[in-house]
Amino acid sequence: MKIGVALSGGGIRGAAHIGVLKVFEEAGIPINMISGTSAGSIVGALYASGYTAREIEEIFLRFDKGIADFDWGKLVPFAVDLLLFKRSQDREKLNLVDFDFIGLAIFAGNWILRRKGKIDGFVKGNVIERTVKEYCNRKKVYTIRDVVIPIAIPAVDINTAQTVMFISNKSFLKDTNDTVYIDDADISEAVRASAAFPVVFKPKMFRNRRLVDGGITDNVPTKILKDMGADKVFAVNLGYAGQTKAEIDNIFEIAAQSIDVMAYNLSKIKLKDADYILKPGIYDVRLLEADRIKECIDRGYLAAKKALPDIRKALAINSMYVIS
Repeated sequence: MKIGVALSGGGIRGAAHIGVLKVFEEAGIPINMISGTSAGSIVGALYASGYTAREIEEIFLRFDKGIADFDWGKLVPFAVDLLLFKRSQDREKLNLVDFDFIGLAIFAGNWILRRKGKIDGFVKGNVIERTVKEYCNRKKVYTIRDVVIPIAIPAVDINTAQTVMFISNKSFLKDTNDTVYIDDADISEAVRASAAFPVVFKPKMFRNRRLVDGGITDNVPTKILKDMGADKVFAVNLGYAGQTKAEIDNIFEIAAQSIDVMAYNLSKIKLKDADYILKPGIYDVRLLEADRIKECIDRGYLAAKKALPDIRKALAINSMYVIS
């Protein structure tokens, strides 16, 4: 029996996927294939490259907590530190977010001078791509074909509305009007494209396509796992679940909530391909609240540990279990 695991998007909440994978490893539940959107694509790519859940946890805990915080009160001190090269002194930290200060400055200058200008994102996203590339290359994984565990990573062409599905083997799949399959891209490019959260991150330009977050069309990519031959599909859904969120009070959180609401309604249909849906319920963590990475990992672990008896049942019967 082949088991596939689908990891949803969710910004920093995506660290919860690591905790879930830790439980699978401890329980001896094999993962034969994996898919991931946005934050889930980062975890999925590392896992598919041969890293254990604990090794991925160590990588995530190295992210610089101070940079990934869209608190405007901290942005000016951060910019000063950057100009004074204070951030470069700590080489053990990984900078999660690279603000496009030059692009923002040019846009502001054009706006002041009443010239035509445009901006397509506040964050360049190069750091995420470089980090994934570095770690995957250490495992001799360069293109998405090189992975140890079959993987699928969705992104969306914002100009055509097509889903671009990066996949480790597309030989059994045919392109359609809605979906294009690509199996010869660098795995880091696939992750960068899938994680290009609209408004916040700049789109990823890939072969004349402008790609953005895969969560727009497939936030919990379960169907592709069935297409890849999975007998059982487990989904980890970290998205919005209909609850009231009072803290939606800035441009980034408004963008995040808009995508979450859209994904919430789409997931009601798309999650029918899952045999089991785990919903850790991490709704109180903001999009890039990096100082809560460890908390998210722990909460994902506890949710999966609590659900483990039902997960084992789902391996033996065809009923769908949903843990809220």
